[in-house]
Amino acid sequence: DSYGGSPSCLLVGTPIEMADGSFKDVEDLEIGDVVLSMNMPGQLDEDEEDWRSCRFVDEKTEEFTQHTASVQDINFDFAYNYWNINNGKEKITGEHEMLYKPIGENTWMWQLVPGMKVGGHLMGKDGTSIEITSLEQVHSEDGFEVVQIDVEPLDFYFGNTFLVHNKGSNDDPFD
Repeated sequence: DSYGGSPSCLLVGTPIEMADGSFKDVEDLEIGDVVLSMNMPGQLDEDEEDWRSCRFVDEKTEEFTQHTASVQDINFDFAYNYWNINNGKEKITGEHEMLYKPIGENTWMWQLVPGMKVGGHLMGKDGTSIEITSLEQVHSEDGFEVVQIDVEPLDFYFGNTFLVHNKGSNDDPFD
């Protein structure tokens, strides 16, 4: 565990669902812990340069199934702002990508939080579409402690409520 690195993270105190249905706060995770993830046929690995270009029409999400991923690395940092989604259902930095479906569309894509809009949808733990009802950016000069985890073999996991992606880079996210 270390400090410094990418600010693409969840706030300390975010509960993460483990594979066995129990929960751990993100800061209490350990290397080797197995968390709840989603098997998404057609999703490219984050080592592929164009993983962000993957799109999934609603009908294809029926093929998504809950899966597991193992925590490979943990990084702590501080951020001066975060996004509060749906009144605390997720507190996440703006550099973090989530599976998002824009308003009036039937296609899911990876999107940074600042590009999302109230009325769009995020992927819930059971594969359902959950509408974004509020989206608020929160700032503090003192900063907020945040935690980023890297999971494998799948590159995404569930935060408190929604499916989120690792940093997503061709490089080690903790260099």
